[in-house]
Amino acid sequence: MTDVTHPDKGVYCQGGISVIPFHRIRKHGVPDQYRLILMESATEGKMRFPGGRYWTPTGGITLEDAAIRRFEETTGLEVAVNHGLRVMGPSRNVRNARWMFRNIVFLEVDDLETKKKTPEGRSLYLANPGIGNGSTTVRPFDKKKDISLDLLRKDDKAVAKVAYHQITRWAEGSEWYKRIPVLKVPGIDGETREDLGYGLPVASIVLLYQPDDDQRVILLKRIKDKHPGFAGGKIEIPDTGRNIDPITCCAQEGAEEFGFGIIAKSLIGVAITPLKVPKGEPIDGYFHSLITYAFLAEPEKAADVRLALDSPKNFLGEKKFEGYEVMSYDQIREAAANDLLRMPDNAAIVDEFFRTGPGEKINLNQIKGGLGKF
Repeated sequence: MTDVTHPDKGVYCQGGISVIPFHRIRKHGVPDQYRLILMESATEGKMRFPGGRYWTPTGGITLEDAAIRRFEETTGLEVAVNHGLRVMGPSRNVRNARWMFRNIVFLEVDDLETKKKTPEGRSLYLANPGIGNGSTTVRPFDKKKDISLDLLRKDDKAVAKVAYHQITRWAEGSEWYKRIPVLKVPGIDGETREDLGYGLPVASIVLLYQPDDDQRVILLKRIKDKHPGFAGGKIEIPDTGRNIDPITCCAQEGAEEFGFGIIAKSLIGVAITPLKVPKGEPIDGYFHSLITYAFLAEPEKAADVRLALDSPKNFLGEKKFEGYEVMSYDQIREAAANDLLRMPDNAAIVDEFFRTGPGEKINLNQIKGGLGKF
């Protein structure tokens, strides 16, 4: 459980959701056809993918759960099949131009007859997946003829390309992006505000080290903390020149905190942990949750690790750390099972690490740096 609050001072990236909703047309004897679902934007004559803010993730829900709730609330449509989190990448917040990290979830909708417009009266549109390759032809739910309409931003065009690659592969019976595990973290004890806002994206590092026949996990023990935890850091805005995406953050924060170079190898999963917002304070001044990207990593040089473990004070990059904690697989399983790790999401990360084999972890190309480079 965590009762931490985290003010949003504008230095860190905002974490939000983007939904790629689609409808599948099934006809006997022919391959399935797919249509994307988009919604009218506040800017006249434009359309966009649903998403942005989400509700405080109370009660141990996942990032996918948060995306489904917000999508159904925004569009009035009901999700038939959740195809999961597939891609993440940076973009700009449409509300305030802030640097935002999108978590892109694919959702399938069956029933298109009961809703013609969103609860706010905005139009809904069906589009061919080719919209990811520059097409502007769409059909409003309440019309029988196609119209031409542009996507709101370059960010939406980048998301449309993600949709195109995934859906064209589905049509061929394969996949372009694997489904990314989303991890459940217990909610906060006691009274919790439920706000519509943004999460704080962070990277967390499961560092493997093999000094002999068996692998170990290296954690860090902070001076004021009771239990050790994973190294990591917060995703920052480009103006800071550092940590602008989870992979970069993993490498930079890992080197700073461990005191030696590390290499991110794969993604274990994504966890979401609620944060408290003080009573009476506006949500715009706070992050209401942590979005944790949990990485599997290895040291750049095993020799540096041996030296660091022998002389921790010569290597630990920050004064807040007391030392290293090296655990066997059995030891870290036991620590996770008995709440003996620093953060609530650490146990969920450990569980997911052991649930899947090395070849089943997520390739880092599903974290897109290119979404934000316009």
